[in-house]
Amino acid sequence: RVSIVSELNDNNEPMFDMLGINDREGVIALAEFAPLLHPDDRYLMEAASLADLAHGRTVDFQFRMRHAEGHWVWLRARGRGLTAAGLAQPRFVGIVVDITEQLAAARRNAAADQRIRQAIETVSEAFVVCDDLDRIVVCNSKFRELNGLTEDMARPGTLYHDALAAGGGARVTDGRV
Repeated sequence: RVSIVSELNDNNEPMFDMLGINDREGVIALAEFAPLLHPDDRYLMEAASLADLAHGRTVDFQFRMRHAEGHWVWLRARGRGLTAAGLAQPRFVGIVVDITEQLAAARRNAAADQRIRQAIETVSEAFVVCDDLDRIVVCNSKFRELNGLTEDMARPGTLYHDALAAGGGARVTDGRV
């Protein structure tokens, strides 16, 4: 459980592990975490201004903190505000997980996808890939041009035959396209 607003965090051992902080247990003041936050994520130190915490709504946010070895660790916090007698402000109660590798994998996948799309576009012939339900997965501009299609008419998920019907299909004259 992490209390963002109350100035203290408790049960931080998993958080310490994610940040590579050794030989530390128990309660830690938020002021000790502030220098570890990425400059673009310092707004979290003003979490008391998050109206959702005061109303007990579920919140879900991502932020970066500096690992003890110097690199940035992406974390995802999900929880809700908890108001209890004796607390001046609501506490954030929830989980914080390391999503660094998840985000890196997503970036690698997006880069690979972009390279594949660029390679498909450079093919000198009309090129289209459909899934097992005959929906367009990807096609190049030569395919669209040949079949009189706009990008929107041949977007991923469009049924292949519907796209061809919308574009009028390729013109065949004397057995040639």
